[in-house]
Formats: sequence, structure tokens, C-alpha cells
Amino acid sequence: LPESLPGAKFVIVLAIFTPLLYVDFHWKGKKSAVMLPPQYYLPGYAEADRQALIFADILPAPGYKIERATALPLKALAVHSGLGSYGRNNICYVGDMGTCITLVAYFTDYEFPEDHWGEMKMLDRCEKCRLCMEQCPTQAIREDDFVIDVARCITLYNEIEGNFPDWIEPGAHNALAGCMRCQLKCPANRAALQRVGRLAEITEAETAQILSCHPEQSVREAVCAKLRQFGPARSQEGMPLFVRNLSALLER
Repeated sequence: LPESLPGAKFVIVLAIFTPLLYVDFHWKGKKSAVMLPPQYYLPGYAEADRQALIFADILPAPGYKIERATALPLKALAVHSGLGSYGRNNICYVGDMGTCITLVAYFTDYEFPEDHWGEMKMLDRCEKCRLCMEQCPTQAIREDDFVIDVARCITLYNEIEGNFPDWIEPGAHNALAGCMRCQLKCPANRAALQRVGRLAEITEAETAQILSCHPEQSVREAVCAKLRQFGPARSQEGMPLFVRNLSALLER
């Protein structure tokens, strides 16, 4: 429990719709549409807005406190709470928002009259569906074990620096970070993926500076703003990861 709220009684979990975004990078006279999945950019919903929503629509009376919970396993928490369900790909789905979500949680000293805690559950439609397994380019989703083989998951490797393993085929890369292969054709994502967004284009000059790994600060800040504060674009330290992932996509 947070020191500022030692009397916390419950945890409130929120799912914020965070659409899949596309951004066009101009490079060598061509324009390449690159995916920026949810969870890798700021959703545009400020902390103050989230707290105002909780006080207005969730807590029944004034006088109670909330504190952001930053060290909880949000995906498992959302499923245990009944807010979401696991897909066969181990990703949390929430209603028509599917996997296009940002999860946040708050401790509160309000004691709700009902506790929604329950067992882990998988989406009913996943029982007979194997689309995500078929779409995974590295066979990370397994039939004999519900937990994915994380050592085979592309997301693991494009979130850390270093060279990609040789066994990851060049055509397997599909997003600026993370991987969308198991989600793009998922029936449970059909509604959410009809609401994709498109960001401002990255010019050829901006792309060239990013690929140099040493962009001018003004260029880095401009690209970061266009990419909704995409993590690796925020600092010079994140440039090697950004450059490696972008290069893999442009080379396709």
C-alpha cells in the first residue's frame, strides 16, 4: 500500500481506449506506413482527467482519496476484476475496445459494497479459434501452454537494445515497437481496429536525421511530438532502439 494512503481498501481499474495509430515515414522517395500500437504512446488522457472521472462517476461521495497504483500487474488485475478477459495470445481484451487499451489503477480508501474479484478467464470465442497462433510469425503462441513462449516473442526483442536474433525473419517486423500480428485479424478486435488513427507524417529530412542516430534536438522533439511522445523518441539514449526498429521496417 502507498505510504500516502495506508488505509486503502480497494483498487479501481480503468481501461482507456487507445487506438492503433499509423504514421507515414518518407524515405528515399517513398512513403511507408508504419504502425504504432497502443501502450507505446501517450493516449492524450491526462492524469487529472482520469482522477476527475473517478471522483465524478465512480466514488459515491466526496471526501475519499485515491492514489495511483504503479507497481501492480495491470493485465492480470483487469482480468481478475472482470473488466477484461485474456485472449489466447495472453493479451487483455476489454469489450469493444479489444486490445486497444491503456490500463491504469488506483488505490482508494472507499470500501465498495461489492468485490468483483474472480478467477482468470479466457474469451469464449478463443476456445475454438486459432487465428492468433496461425498469424504469429515466430510461433510464440502455443497450443499446449496458455502462457506464450516469451523468448520467441518479437515484442521482447524490439523493446530492448541490441541486434535482432537471426531466427527472426526480416518480414516478421511490423510495428515501431511491439507486435500486432496476433491482434490484427483477431475477431475480438474487429470493432476496435475500425477506429484506427493517423499521425502527422515524418518528412524525408526528419527520417534522415533519425536514422543518423544523432538528430538535432529540435528535430527529435518535433518527431517525438508527432509520435505522441513515443518512448524511444523522447531522449537521445532511446535513439539506437528507435533507429534499429525503424530501419527494420523501412528495409521491408
